[in-house]
Amino acid sequence: MNGSKPNYYAIITADVRYDNRLTANEKLLFGEITALSSSTGECWAGNKYFGELYGKDNRTIRRWVSHLSELGYIDVKLVYKADSKEVDKRIITLGTKVSVPSGQKCPTGEGKNVLDNN
Repeated sequence: MNGSKPNYYAIITADVRYDNRLTANEKLLFGEITALSSSTGECWAGNKYFGELYGKDNRTIRRWVSHLSELGYIDVKLVYKADSKEVDKRIITLGTKVSVPSGQKCPTGEGKNVLDNN
């Protein structure tokens, strides 16, 4: 990353927003991951980037990423250098637990007690 903060929007799904097992910062990190993965579906930002962005150390970021992964909100794939156990890059994608928003939890269409809006 070039050191500048992104200027686009992030999405925090209802599943993540209302999960009491997550801290507010973990929810914010999830939103940042969605913002960084919007065009390709993959986020390649490292712990250092997130740490500098939020003023936290790498261990804290690692804990947040691990917790989001354990709960199924993100999937983390490590790509290793050829013939090595050294990590070349980490790819984060949205997990299978995240539901795609499909509208509000209210019925659509006319209600029986709804007046016309003239």
